[in-house]
Formats: sequence, C-alpha cells, structure tokens
Amino acid sequence: MQRNTLATLITATLLTSASVSANVMPPKDNGFSGDIGVSVFYTSGHSQFNMDDGAVTDSIYEKGEKESDSTIAPLGNLNYTFNNKQSQLFLGASRADVAVGRLHLEFGYRHWLANSTQLSFSVIPGIVDSETWQDPYVANQTRVISDTNSKAFRFQANNIVGSGVSWEIAAGEIEIENEKSGTTDPSFAAINKSQLDRNADVLFSELGYAYMVNRGLILRAAIDYLDYGAKGDAMAYQRIGAEASVILNTRRSSIVTTFGFGSSSFDQSHPIYNKTRDDSDYSIFVAYEYREPLGWKNWSVISLIGYNETDSNIDFYDEDSLLTSVGMNYRF
Repeated sequence: MQRNTLATLITATLLTSASVSANVMPPKDNGFSGDIGVSVFYTSGHSQFNMDDGAVTDSIYEKGEKESDSTIAPLGNLNYTFNNKQSQLFLGASRADVAVGRLHLEFGYRHWLANSTQLSFSVIPGIVDSETWQDPYVANQTRVISDTNSKAFRFQANNIVGSGVSWEIAAGEIEIENEKSGTTDPSFAAINKSQLDRNADVLFSELGYAYMVNRGLILRAAIDYLDYGAKGDAMAYQRIGAEASVILNTRRSSIVTTFGFGSSSFDQSHPIYNKTRDDSDYSIFVAYEYREPLGWKNWSVISLIGYNETDSNIDFYDEDSLLTSVGMNYRF
C-alpha cells in the first residue's frame, strides 16, 4: 500500500527499543559498527492504493478491497565513529525511528556535545522509488502504475542539554513521475485537473520528550506538524499529530509500544467528490527484541506488529493496514 504522507517521505518497520535511549549516548568505541538483519513481513488491509492487486476497482466512491502480501527484506545500518568518539557518520535505517513505526534510508552526520546534546544532520536521498497510480480515479479498468520519488533533508537535536527534550525538522519533496489524476475518465473532462496534482513540497517538525522512570522503563511523548504543499490545492493539507511510547527494557529483551493519532485538513474542495477532504488517522506499533537467543552473542530475534487506520469523510480514502514481521538481527 502506498500513501503520499510523511510516512512515505521520512517515515512507515522492524527493530526495537533500547536504541530509543541508547542511540542518544556517545559511542564507546571508534571505527565501524552497526547491525544488519533480515525479516519476513506480512501486510493486510483495505486501500485504493494497493499496488499489488488493486489495479482494477469496481468504484472510486468506496473503500478499497482487502488485500494481503508477504515479503522477505533486509534492514540495517552502518556507523563510522571518529577517534574522538563524539562524531559519527551513519547510513541506513535508524533503530529509534523503526521502533516507533518509521522506515526510511538516510545518510548523515551526528555529533555529541559536552552538555549531552546530540545533533544530527542527514539526507534522505530517495534512492528506492515507491509506486502509486498515475490516475487513481479510474473504475472497471486497469489503473497504470507510476514511480514516486521522495527526497528530504533532516536536522535533529536529541536530549537537549540532558533534558530529554528532542526536536527535529525535515524538508523535502515528492515527485510523481507521471501525474495524470482525473485525466482518464471522460466524465471528468470538465473538472480542473490541476487541483489534483499530488507533486508536493513537504515540511515536517516534531517536538518530543523522553522521561526515564528507571533503567527498565522510559516514557516518551511527541507532537508533530506536517505541511504537505501539493501543487494541486485539493491535495494540499496540514496534519497535526501526537504519539506516546512506552519503552520497557530488561537484561535480555526490549519492547516498545507506540500509539499515534493525527488529523489532516485539506485546503480546497475535491473536484470529483465536491467536498473538502478531512482525515483522521490512528496507529499502534509494538516492537520486540530478544537478545542472544540460544546464547548466540550479538544476535537478536526481532519482531513487530503494527496497525494503521485512516478515517476520511471521502470513502475512497478510507484505509486500514496490519503489518507483522519476524526476523533475526546481528549487531557488530
């Protein structure tokens, strides 16, 4: 399933938790480090943007049919820490992001200040394209797939002066290779198709706070804002969201449970449905890691289950999805 939200640009999943806290601590050793893993993923849900089996839809005035898919995929990251043990280059998917249900590839530089603040500058290069429909508003005939490319720059400040407060801002763009929304069905000949253009400039910001109750329990809350500046006014929107995480750590295992909620308000009336779109979205992710199974040093069993739901006042955009995964990870 594909959605043109920040979940596609700098977010949608695998690892865990201790990293949510440990990732803000300076590394103990210089040189190369990281982890690599492979997992089996299963997804199921309803969406009009299902790229696997949703090419033909009976109606563009109702929710998409239920579809499911499974795949095997690798995930990991590579770090290089300089001799001062306060500066680091990184490449891959951040374990902290993955633990709360965000998945993207980024390359960047992070540095730890003497006051415990961690600063991070990174690029999300959009190396791997995602897919969407050239024209989603087509019924009873095959919809054509178009590649979608997302790029962004990201700045993060974590554990600011040891307070547990974090802030990030990211700016980027989404480009749809062949944007043809509303052009296929001749009954839409009279509508202003430029209002449906999904190509967009995107701005995202998040403010968070993590509180360590004790060594085994961390609570985290965050609020975020997304401005999806689509060229088409009916596709442009602003989203305000919030999330809360509970992070449990023991000697051998970690578990992160994250709840999320968001509300999106669109700029203008949709020319096909003659109403201004308004969405609410909900999510829950539970990520689990069990370290050194069977006594295997540096190995972990990793799993994740997540559920997302979008409730829109336009039935076409109603979505729900269930994601589960299980796999192995090796840390070096």
